[in-house]
Amino acid sequence: MLKSAPDRSSLTREFADCVGKYNQVARRLYQNGPDYKQRTLVRYKRLPTAGVFHPTLADAEMTAHLWLRMLENLGE
Repeated sequence: MLKSAPDRSSLTREFADCVGKYNQVARRLYQNGPDYKQRTLVRYKRLPTAGVFHPTLADAEMTAHLWLRMLENLGE
């Protein structure tokens, strides 16, 4: 199973591409936002948080909440 997994460098590139697209969408959707940092956007959109930023699970949850909100806003 691991032999067929992509190598770390290709995963890193894919992740960087995803983050870049995420930032582009955020900048277009929230032009009046104070900035485009995850913490700021989570507070700006009043999304639920565990009160911590940067532990891996908390970051993943907040990113998911923010991405879902961005998709909702795109549909408006």
